[in-house]
Amino acid sequence: MKKVLVGALLAATATYGSAIEVGTGIWQQSMGGSLNDGAVTMNQLGLEGSNDLYFYATVDMPLFIPNLKIRSQSLTASGTGNVDASLLSGFAGMTLPPGAVDLSTKMDLSYLDVVAHYGLPLPVMDVDFGINLRMINGSIAIKSSTGPIDESGDLTLPIPMLHASVGMPLPANISVYGEYNMLPLDGVSVTDLLVKARYVLPVPTLIVDLGIEVGYHDFTISITKPTDMASDINSKGFFVGVSAEF
Repeated sequence: MKKVLVGALLAATATYGSAIEVGTGIWQQSMGGSLNDGAVTMNQLGLEGSNDLYFYATVDMPLFIPNLKIRSQSLTASGTGNVDASLLSGFAGMTLPPGAVDLSTKMDLSYLDVVAHYGLPLPVMDVDFGINLRMINGSIAIKSSTGPIDESGDLTLPIPMLHASVGMPLPANISVYGEYNMLPLDGVSVTDLLVKARYVLPVPTLIVDLGIEVGYHDFTISITKPTDMASDINSKGFFVGVSAEF
């Protein structure tokens, strides 16, 4: 899917002569919150975030065609904790027996963003508004070290969100950028804040500007419907990456 979308962006660039930027890096995120409608916390399960890869590509389109952006974000956590397994029964369709056991848990909330957005004609900064369709391709797997528990569940969820972003160039080859995505509904509530600074390397090239970026990413999701995915999850942390603008 990611290769197809990147190919489409490159084709659009070749057709319309639009600017394109790609980037990749590592997000050192920590994860907290609770699962199964607050029945068990991440701390009880011993779940810890990890260093997760991200990739993005953007293309600025001409005239009245919306600008496009895709972002593929790995988002994983794993750990071991001694808890009553029945506290997770029903979550993601899993059936677990009662009794305190050592559980090894792996959770994946990796997602793909597809954003269509329009920019305001401002001379000093770039301000954009649009729609972000996020597809969480998630899963959870639980095993016990001393018993027969070996369960897994699906955590796939499409999330349409409002999108806003602002970017501004600064002196000394530096630029700053921030974006905010949100979905304020009763069943699913999402906030996603990302801010970063980018430094363009003083390397003479004909067609590409190479850069280094550092920033902070904070993603929170609260689910009450569907009830078998009821949870409150927050992932946040700093990231570092490289980028290229054509």
